[in-house]
Amino acid sequence: MIKPITIALLAASLVAACGGSGSNQPQTPAQKVAALEASGAIPVLERSDTLEGIDSNNSGVRDDVEAYIYNNYPSENQRNAAMQYARGMQETLLIEPGNVDEAKQTKRKLSKAIDCLFTQFEHDEDTKHPAAVAEEIMSITTNTKTRLKAYLAYSKTLDGTSWAMQKGDSCE
Repeated sequence: MIKPITIALLAASLVAACGGSGSNQPQTPAQKVAALEASGAIPVLERSDTLEGIDSNNSGVRDDVEAYIYNNYPSENQRNAAMQYARGMQETLLIEPGNVDEAKQTKRKLSKAIDCLFTQFEHDEDTKHPAAVAEEIMSITTNTKTRLKAYLAYSKTLDGTSWAMQKGDSCE
């Protein structure tokens, strides 16, 4: 018969061998995110439960998103285009669900910003594709459940609507 102390020691050794509480590896999702942020693998983003987040300079873009843009897009023209798109994305989060007029107005701004991205990010090996830039900014803008739900509500508000392509210079 196996003694209780033997079972306890065996269980403790199995837990330790499988990376239990004695492990230096992050265990919770929050710890894993913090480790990835600390390593630079992912950007450090503000994750409050608000839609607006922190915009200390009133640029229309959250401070963390603005910092990401300034750190990742060296050209002033590219930064300006990315900031224009980020302002439009931030506006999408603040649209009252079901307000079609307001959603269309914001969509026009986003369309201009996307057109601007395509004029400022050339299609060569050294530059990110404009669609990839838009996707990155969308991802970091909608980085919490609350923000993603607000963006999806904006998108749903636009169901069944249409708009025209931009003409002329669309960069602000």
